[in-house]
Amino acid sequence: FAALARIKIAELKGRSTAALTPPAATAPSGTAGILSVSDIVGRIKHAVVGVAASAKDGKTETVGSGFIVSPLGHVATNNHLIDKASKIVAFLADGTRWPVTVTGRDKRTDIAVLKVAQPPAGPPIRWAAAELGGRVVAVAMSPAGGNVIIATGKVEQVGVATQYNQFIQINTAIEPR
Repeated sequence: FAALARIKIAELKGRSTAALTPPAATAPSGTAGILSVSDIVGRIKHAVVGVAASAKDGKTETVGSGFIVSPLGHVATNNHLIDKASKIVAFLADGTRWPVTVTGRDKRTDIAVLKVAQPPAGPPIRWAAAELGGRVVAVAMSPAGGNVIIATGKVEQVGVATQYNQFIQINTAIEPR
């Protein structure tokens, strides 16, 4: 998300092309520095949140994912998810729910930043440089709640320039279950 965002959050200022990496992303000894998908998910799942947005009519609800990106409880998600919402709630796989406030959004890059009142325990997702050909593990909250869902792939292009910013192109698709 940071590569796309024009939203200014103190913790994210000065970053350019970026990817999500797990906190303390070092492999167990004897594994030549490569983490398994299971290790990566185990290290970041505490910072993966579901986002439920209800429209003003009270009938329409959209559900998607986001990530805790600061120790203050900022959540990066997609703007289209919350664009027409009158009520937004973030939730964890364990059922913990919080109302959120929208602290920033950029419709052109489809990024929104929310803030939960009480961030969960554990470090936020860190931003790091993306490497061409690097492994990608996409982790999202299941729309049904209670579980994270994952997909793997690779970074196919870094620094794809557009009129808005530079993007990372990956070949990973995540399917809601």
